[in-house]
Amino acid sequence: NFEEAYSSFSNALAFRPGDTTITYYAGLSAINAKNYKGGIQQYENLIKTNFSANIQIYLDLSRLYTMEGDTAKAITIAAEGATKYNDSQLATQEIELSLMSGKQKQVIERILAQITLDPKNKLEHFYLGIAYDALKEFKKAEDAYKKAIDLDSNYFDATLNLGSGILNNGIDLYNKANTLPANKQKEYDAAMKAAFVEFDRAFPYLDKAVKIDPKSLNALQNLKTYYVIKKNTAKVAELTKQISAL
Repeated sequence: NFEEAYSSFSNALAFRPGDTTITYYAGLSAINAKNYKGGIQQYENLIKTNFSANIQIYLDLSRLYTMEGDTAKAITIAAEGATKYNDSQLATQEIELSLMSGKQKQVIERILAQITLDPKNKLEHFYLGIAYDALKEFKKAEDAYKKAIDLDSNYFDATLNLGSGILNNGIDLYNKANTLPANKQKEYDAAMKAAFVEFDRAFPYLDKAVKIDPKSLNALQNLKTYYVIKKNTAKVAELTKQISAL
């Protein structure tokens, strides 16, 4: 009974004003009751505190504003949280919402400005990669991810995105080759060769991502896809076992 729960938690705040746990449950109850305005109000109160789960609260609050049709506020909240906590999920949310809102130029300019101010901040290069990825400017995305990895050789998110981006490009080439008619053998051979060049280029990043985080489902699945393409049944079986163990 989410509506009654929301009412009860809200009343409790009269006796324990500012209690972050009660505020959180009041917001959560409101959201489950589809009282999004009530949820927003409680979560807005929470982000002004040092609540332990505020990164998730910022993320949920940004999504709530999106659901209410206030994309501008959703972007502002995501940007505020990303800056406050240096969090990649919130930065991704800000970038994706900005791109969806047709603000491609603005978001890229903002990231580039931050890079100018702090060129050794790996996160900004990573965010730039995400932005270019979303715009399907894959060469620029690849360069941005590589720069982030240059700054931190064990940067998992950038390594994962770079490997999967190159892998996907290879898969696209592979699929296009298979749409060619039988009388286009030379074109088919050239396209297949280009696809496998991409697969081999992706491998070091796919492999490194698993080594950095052997419990990442995405990393394991990407590497398994590579070995499926390469018809390495032993490695496919090994990775399937690792994935099942998760």
